Amino acid sequence: MKAASQFFLEGEEVIRKSTGLPVRGTPNATGHLVVGYATGKSGGRTVLLHRLKFYLLHGWLPPLVEHKDRHPDHNASRNLRTATKSQNAHNTTKTWGSLPQGVKRCRDKYQARCQLRGQGHHLGTFATIAEAEQAVQEFKRKHLGTFYPHT
Repeated sequence: MKAASQFFLEGEEVIRKSTGLPVRGTPNATGHLVVGYATGKSGGRTVLLHRLKFYLLHGWLPPLVEHKDRHPDHNASRNLRTATKSQNAHNTTKTWGSLPQGVKRCRDKYQARCQLRGQGHHLGTFATIAEAEQAVQEFKRKHLGTFYPHT
């Protein structure tokens, strides 16, 4: 990572070598903090602060670094981890319309489904939204381990 040569870690702080000052970053459209760095004659570029910090901590950079607590500006080292696209997608609490994720209305009942490793899992049909949502949450808790989105 080219940007890493211009920064170092001091405890939890990412420090810019040229100024000796901590880097704060600027939020982008998704809320992730972005840091600018010089690239020589061609000007500058930006890097996501959590990816820069992970690299400075571990000396390597995985394809995806995620925030365990799902807060894109919370870059504490204990909150950063590697993840696959699938794991990152499961670490969410999004809802689709008025129904929780994994719950679909089916006539006068509610169907619970969950996608895992490219396969759809039908978890049952329930009388209430709450029962269907509970089935989805129990399935995720059992199969996703640390990537289960604890709220």
